[in-house]
Amino acid sequence: MKPSNARFSFTQKLLALALLAAFGPAQADEAVDLLIKPESTVSAGVTAISGNSRDRSIFGQYSGMRKDSAYLLLDADIVKRDDASGTWLLFKGNNLGLDNRDFSLSYIKQGDWKLSADYSELIRREARTVNTALQGAGGTTPTVVSLATPGSGSELNLELKRRGITLSTDKWLTPSLQFEASFRNEDKDGARIFGRGIACGVFAAQRNACGAAAGTLLANTNTAMLLLPEPVSSSTKQLEVRLNYSGDNFLLSGGYYGSYFSNANGTMNPLVPGNLWNSNGSVFAAPGATLQGFLQQPMALPPDNQAHQFHLGGNYAFTPTTRATFKFAYTHATQSHDYAASGLSGGPAGINNLGGEVNTTLAQVGLTAKPMPKLSLLANLRYEDKEDKTPLAAYNLTGLATTPANFFTNTQFSSNKLTGKAEASYQLPENYRVTLGMDYQAVKRDRPAVTTVIDGLSALREETHEDGYRVELRHSMSQTLNGSIGYVSSRRDGSNWLSVALGAGFPSVSDSAIYNA
Repeated sequence: MKPSNARFSFTQKLLALALLAAFGPAQADEAVDLLIKPESTVSAGVTAISGNSRDRSIFGQYSGMRKDSAYLLLDADIVKRDDASGTWLLFKGNNLGLDNRDFSLSYIKQGDWKLSADYSELIRREARTVNTALQGAGGTTPTVVSLATPGSGSELNLELKRRGITLSTDKWLTPSLQFEASFRNEDKDGARIFGRGIACGVFAAQRNACGAAAGTLLANTNTAMLLLPEPVSSSTKQLEVRLNYSGDNFLLSGGYYGSYFSNANGTMNPLVPGNLWNSNGSVFAAPGATLQGFLQQPMALPPDNQAHQFHLGGNYAFTPTTRATFKFAYTHATQSHDYAASGLSGGPAGINNLGGEVNTTLAQVGLTAKPMPKLSLLANLRYEDKEDKTPLAAYNLTGLATTPANFFTNTQFSSNKLTGKAEASYQLPENYRVTLGMDYQAVKRDRPAVTTVIDGLSALREETHEDGYRVELRHSMSQTLNGSIGYVSSRRDGSNWLSVALGAGFPSVSDSAIYNA
């Protein structure tokens, strides 16, 4: 691959500066006038790229230059000013001839108000080309087709396209008070690499998902890993409204931020044949709780969800060299997409949706000071509390028999975290600077629900805390070259370990016993 570009552009500013350089300072006033008045530029050209699309699979993943051999390069920066009203009309476009284009349009009265609209596109092309016989790839009901001969299928190139538009405005209500609002909608369509599989010989003893009798392993040949691209058709909306206050020594900003995600695809329902050819041979096609039945179960896709945040932050200058900062935010996030509407069934009796709810409170304060010309001080403290109020329900099954003893629930992941930092920095002669810092972090987590099962871990802790210090000596040798040497030490400790043995109820265990729990 070898790109070759030809681009032609025109700008009044560059022409004026060239004339100024050629004819001397006599045209200085004219050049200054060109700098302070609006001007527009347009840049157009073409580019040619050698090689085929496979040669530039990585180069063309986001650049918009993968499929073809020649492309139009077009950028524009249009500026219009109305002297009578003092308003500006601005248009800026980038990559207008490609499929990763973006452009914006703004109408502004400086120091008073602003209206703007932005549009952007981006296509992500999967770097790998897959040879497969899969039918309906990228849809919600793909059909797996066995290939007895590797490489005898068709080529599949997956793409994921994003299209986003943002509308925003701001208005100065008073010389000290500003209102801002923005709304963004981004749509994603296409498909991305995804799949499903199971190794029955590994999991059947505990999950029996492949139809084995309790405690019996199936043969290792009863395994499969299938390419099932995830179908993507989702929309994310973001709304933000804020008020900003600016005083002599006090800055304050507060408002609302909301995020709303919706997915047109609730589940993917693959169709899998009874025989899958691979290096292990064929797989049986018995009905019921078999490998084939497992692979054909509906696969849940990202559900609809939303979050609402209210925030307030700012800073206060006690003196010209001493300033305090603060921030407070509260976020309420929910996920209550209906199971039946998504195509899911077989859930706990009387439970129609997850009812997910997580509330997060964040508080942060900081202080910066420069009591001496060569001494800088910094300190901050941050507290975050996550309250998981998602209801518990028996969603999961251990063993093949659907008896109450084999069901277990989800759990709740509430926690709070306290983080602190203090730092002092002193400027030494000969461009040396020494810094001494201290860090602290403490995390407290709720104990998992006794009705849940956590696999793959040796132990958990309800509380951990870590403290440390660091010393650094830095030397500035030039504008582009710096050197430093430092020493860092930290120590982590916490509460007793919790055993995650199946059905144990998370009892405390000693440090020496965590690997045997």
